[in-house]
Amino acid sequence: MATVELDKGLSSGAAVVRSGEGQTLRWGRGGKVRIVAGAGSTDNSFSVVEVTDPPGGGAPRHVHHGEAEAFYILDGTIELTCGNQTVTGHAGDFVYTPKDVPHQYVVRGDKPARVLLLFSRPGFEMFFAEGGTPIDQPPAGPPDPEALRRLVDDYAPWLLPEFAEALKMRKLELNAELATLTPETAPMFYERLEKRLDEAIRAGGQDESTALLSRLRARLAVCRTNAEALRSQLLKIADTADRLAQEMDFGLLFDPRRRLLSVGYEVRAERIEPSCYDLMASEARIASFIGIAKSEIPQESWFRLGRTHTIWEGKTILASWTGTMFEYLMPALWMRLYSNTLLDRSARAAVQMQRMYAARFRVPWGISESGWSEQSAEGHYQYRAFGVPTIALKNPTEAARLVISPYSSWLALMVDPESALDNAAKMARLGWDSRYGFYEAADYGPKKSRWAFWQKPVLVRMWMAHHQGMTLLALANWMGDEPFVRWFHEERRVQATELLLQEKPLRTKPLPSVRPDLARLAHVHRWKAAI
Repeated sequence: MATVELDKGLSSGAAVVRSGEGQTLRWGRGGKVRIVAGAGSTDNSFSVVEVTDPPGGGAPRHVHHGEAEAFYILDGTIELTCGNQTVTGHAGDFVYTPKDVPHQYVVRGDKPARVLLLFSRPGFEMFFAEGGTPIDQPPAGPPDPEALRRLVDDYAPWLLPEFAEALKMRKLELNAELATLTPETAPMFYERLEKRLDEAIRAGGQDESTALLSRLRARLAVCRTNAEALRSQLLKIADTADRLAQEMDFGLLFDPRRRLLSVGYEVRAERIEPSCYDLMASEARIASFIGIAKSEIPQESWFRLGRTHTIWEGKTILASWTGTMFEYLMPALWMRLYSNTLLDRSARAAVQMQRMYAARFRVPWGISESGWSEQSAEGHYQYRAFGVPTIALKNPTEAARLVISPYSSWLALMVDPESALDNAAKMARLGWDSRYGFYEAADYGPKKSRWAFWQKPVLVRMWMAHHQGMTLLALANWMGDEPFVRWFHEERRVQATELLLQEKPLRTKPLPSVRPDLARLAHVHRWKAAI
């Protein structure tokens, strides 16, 4: 929001918001809201919001326990109920509603109403900032109906509306079985449906419903072919992934002196890089674990990974290199987080710390390495690691910039799904998503103050394949009882190595002293001598 500071010699600390300034958002059904002033421009005193509602719009019955609300009607007519009293207000009227009293209003007449809302507590403007959609951001379009129809026609044509009446007349309920349709079960699935349709066709006469069921029966043969083609494609991808995993020799990157994995291999120099991945709180622990499971590097390498940690709310949390969500949660897409272990506690604490850190700036949470608003000469977004400084060993200049990446929030589904979904909903309301999913990031710029929500972030309008892939895996794990984790741990070599993932949390209290209590021993000796 743009503000202009007045002449300090006349009105020190005063601020001006010009007409048309302030963040304008879509609000409700056909309305809009303009955030005129809030905590950052009223010296933490109050909030002012301008709302425009269409005829029949307004606010449902609600109550404010922390602040009073006042209405100054700029245009139109509203009917406002406060407690048991209802009044009709017109342009120029003022209505005050005290806190703890339920109230509501509705726009009357055939014209929109424009109302100035005043709240006695600063910060309430965030309710509108988080619940609205940027006015200059086109809303995410609905899914392409034709694409959806083609998908249904290829695999489940009985869901199409043209067959609904015929299925209802013959009392055929086919939707209940849809949950059992997979590429593996497709042949038997379609065979069962064909038998049921054959019975219904034979039992019916020469009417329109029989003709429709015959069309549907013929379509199932095409569905069977489509499902088999999909199964073949998926198996080919799986075979390729398995071959790559088997052929990769992590022993090539093992540094025998440091007993760790190198960060890479110099092809021209024909040697490994001298730097190594040396932290447990890192995505690189996946490579270390798999290398040990395949017997390509010694198990000792796992215990060489650094466990530098800090104490937060009486619990230990491993420190990572840059304090990103990615470092803590990306391995959990495959590797099980055993309850109350070192890795589990660290992952959960990292999410909580990210939430608390973002709350200081009143923005959605989720910070990781990601693209940001700076672009190269060719117009490509730059990429960099952003994190929470309190859990980062490195304190880069990037820590002074606030960049929120939506994929980080989706990763948190695995440890705090309720908060992750609430956070994603806030991002969607702020217009951070599109037809192709959430954008790469929202860049709030340098962290000059804790009122970052007043700044309009620059959306990094790109989609990185690996971040979208991690989002899809996290969603699949959350919705399907962790299928990727289960598949990974079904591998015999993983089962033989998974004990490494069950490391107990580090102690937060010192061990009790094992030195003898000399004073007590002397007392015992005196007691024995007296006997």
